Amino acid sequence: MTLPTIRKAESNDLKQIFELEVALFGKDSYPYFFFCQALDALGDLFFVIEIKKSKIIAYALASLEKQRNDAWVLSLGVHPDNQKEGFGKSLVIYLLKNLYEMGATFVYLHVSPDNAAARNLYKKMGFFVSRYEKDYFGLNHDRLIMKADLIKVIEKMEKPNNAYSRDFASLSP
Repeated sequence: MTLPTIRKAESNDLKQIFELEVALFGKDSYPYFFFCQALDALGDLFFVIEIKKSKIIAYALASLEKQRNDAWVLSLGVHPDNQKEGFGKSLVIYLLKNLYEMGATFVYLHVSPDNAAARNLYKKMGFFVSRYEKDYFGLNHDRLIMKADLIKVIEKMEKPNNAYSRDFASLSP
């Protein structure tokens, strides 16, 4: 059995990432060219989970605004067949560690108010709802903006016997 690997996204991953995006978000998906541009502009914060030989089952993409030390999780997705197996949690931990090492202080993300699984994961990871945005992604596409104080999140994850400390320690960037 091949163990899953978290690594930076590469250009030959883009087709699978886009297919995963469409499978998860349908007509609300980012267009293919978005991922091409994201790889060029944000490649240091664009990660995938790969299983078997080159099968992408999850991806995460973030950005960092250096002047303010604010980061945004722009997109995160786990293949429907692999949800509820801890891949989303592992990817979030890996992404947060990278953002912290790059100097981020606060991390934001947007999530559908209807996506209870994602909201619960982010809440467990230390995010809280900072505001509600009506029509954020267009008419009737409301979003919750969630925020985390990354320094507090990292401190919590580094404590022994924390629910995430074992995962945190094993997922080094």
